[in-house]
Amino acid sequence: SKHSKDQDGASCKLGLIYGAFFGFIARHDPALYTQFGQVKDDVERTLRFWDRDRIVLRFFEYACAKRHRPGKFDAKKGGISKGLGED
Repeated sequence: SKHSKDQDGASCKLGLIYGAFFGFIARHDPALYTQFGQVKDDVERTLRFWDRDRIVLRFFEYACAKRHRPGKFDAKKGGISKGLGED
């Protein structure tokens, strides 16, 4: 498999937690709140929780269906990229 699996279908290694499909323990700790806006919050949230817990649990058998290709700018697709430019 192309993934390093720690358990059947899951990994505890550091890797991006995708913003459309995630969960966490709500600790109400301001140090875990994202601060740099929606465009960067996937990376920021992943790193904040990794720094605090030294673990993120990623499942390989679950996914989200997206209407548009993630990471590709399209002014018509809406969402957080609607007000942004291609830069």
